[in-house]
Amino acid sequence: MIDTLKQQIITYLLETDSEMKVAPNLELPDLVDVLIDKANDAELEYAILSYAYSNSVPVENFESFHGDVIKGLESLAEGEAAADDFMDEIAEKYL
Repeated sequence: MIDTLKQQIITYLLETDSEMKVAPNLELPDLVDVLIDKANDAELEYAILSYAYSNSVPVENFESFHGDVIKGLESLAEGEAAADDFMDEIAEKYL
């Protein structure tokens, strides 16, 4: 049963990301962690995209907006920036 689950997760990961390399010796908990990380990344990308859309960030500026948001999130993680409405400030630059 566990081998079947492992194989299903590996198959899914490889089908959804052609560049992903999955070590064959990963145990089920490690594979689940990779799967959760992938889901969190997808959720973040969706949040950035929907925020840009709801704040009318022009399509031609989306890549720059995305990069600034990622940098801002990294700053938040490192404790360098305050969490207060930083996405609003970033969005205002691209309107």
